[in-house]
Amino acid sequence: MLLSLSIKDLVLIDTLHLTVEPGLSVLTGETGAGKSILLDALGLALGMRGDVSLIRQGAEQAIVSAEFYIKDNAHITQILLDHGLIDEGAGPAETLVFRRIVSRVASASGRSRAFINDQMVSVGLLRLLGDALLEIHGQFDRLLDPASYRLLLDEFAKVQEIRQTIRQSFHAWQQAHNQWQEAENNLTLLRQNEDFLKHQLAELKKLNPVLGEEENLLRERESLAHVGKLSGAIREGTGHLQTPSIESALHAAAKSFQKVQGLVEGKIDAVIGALERALTEVVEANAQIQEIADQLADHPRRLQEIDERLYALRAAARKYGVMGDALNELQQKLTDQLSSLDQSTDLLANYHRAATMARAKYHQEATGLHVCRMEAAQTLEQAVMAELPSLKLPQAQFKVQVTELPEAQWSEFGLDRIDFMVVMNKGQEYCSLSKSASGGELARFMLALKVALASRSSIPTIIFDEIDTGVGGAVAAAIGERLTKLSTHVQVMAITHSPQLAACATTHFLVFKQDQGTFMRTSVRCLSQDERQDELARMLSGAEITVEARAAAQSLLSAR
Repeated sequence: MLLSLSIKDLVLIDTLHLTVEPGLSVLTGETGAGKSILLDALGLALGMRGDVSLIRQGAEQAIVSAEFYIKDNAHITQILLDHGLIDEGAGPAETLVFRRIVSRVASASGRSRAFINDQMVSVGLLRLLGDALLEIHGQFDRLLDPASYRLLLDEFAKVQEIRQTIRQSFHAWQQAHNQWQEAENNLTLLRQNEDFLKHQLAELKKLNPVLGEEENLLRERESLAHVGKLSGAIREGTGHLQTPSIESALHAAAKSFQKVQGLVEGKIDAVIGALERALTEVVEANAQIQEIADQLADHPRRLQEIDERLYALRAAARKYGVMGDALNELQQKLTDQLSSLDQSTDLLANYHRAATMARAKYHQEATGLHVCRMEAAQTLEQAVMAELPSLKLPQAQFKVQVTELPEAQWSEFGLDRIDFMVVMNKGQEYCSLSKSASGGELARFMLALKVALASRSSIPTIIFDEIDTGVGGAVAAAIGERLTKLSTHVQVMAITHSPQLAACATTHFLVFKQDQGTFMRTSVRCLSQDERQDELARMLSGAEITVEARAAAQSLLSAR
């Protein structure tokens, strides 16, 4: 419930503080006095777009504050918890103060700043909380938007929790359905390419690439590049060892000394040993040289093998669009893809089963919501129809049309399209309320709906902006009576030019302009009973208040 509204330096208002009571409050005043400024101020405080043009001339900034009573409002408390404005476990807050500052000069946070209980917040959060605390209805209201009908019916049916469950089920179904479709598409593509994949795999198996093979071949090829120099060294070294034969010379020399070994009493033993060792080393060197020479004989063939292998690996890498070392990984990937065909079929069946179950769960819950809507539609029809005669619409008929949609149009909101259908006069056919009613009829229909919805509404404050436009006399009085009835459930404020409606109020505010010499100033005053009589008389007779107008005003007030 709105407790107060404070305004500083907004349009024609320099300073204003308005305390609002429960029940029905009305705001009256001459055309152009500034009644709409109060709505602009409230809208600004609750997150509507702010503009520097709203700042009073000569001021640097405009400030608007609106205080609401929120005790026992679980929805508001949850929003505050979700956004860290109150701590878990803390006692419930009783009031909430919205504050909005619009400056001519931009600060670090911009020209507009928003606060809730003196904590800086986003304008979006102001709007989120404001939408849950207050509705402002103009002459044509939301009834011109058929998209709002479903929300109004669901509010009446009190199915918010069911709708949340259905929303979750719908998204779970869509996710499961998308998984199934993706798996089916992948499996179809895999089956279409099965022969091609098998051909690729056969080629790779025949090639049999080994991880790191290209690097090893390049290293070996680089090593073989030095074989020419080694071959020359072998030829040259072999020539030195064999021409004349060092082995024969060493053997002959050792044999010559052995003939006289026993005659010289060991003086040449060391010489003979050295010659024999030298002969052994030379023989070993010749053997190793021959082994190397035998290996080098295969050099041209091995070099050709390496080049051919490198060419084959690189050609395959170009063909499959991968790096050489990735051929082994590609072979394994193709093997896995082909071996997964059977597994994919089983997995696809699991996805299909999950999607079917998710759809069935959603459909069951949405069908339950459909039944609730059908029942609520009948009750709402009866409640609205009961209000229409008193609002001087005796020939009007009202029907809530709940139409089941085809599956392609099912959504997180359920299976239904909702429309409010009306007949204004006998002999006409039903058509959508948004397309049939004139301004005054639309306002009265909206009021009838609000009265019907009031006992189940979660929004504590409703403001009507000139709901009495285009009507007068008995119709205006009937509107006042319905607003009074509505105010027993929620706080109601109405901007009006109708004395019949204004007379129904429990609190009456007068909006007026004052000439301050250099500027015009808009002010608001809560009227006493005598002042109310004068204001109603002015509304009845115009600028000159007559005795008859005073008597009529007194009669209106006495009737309440």
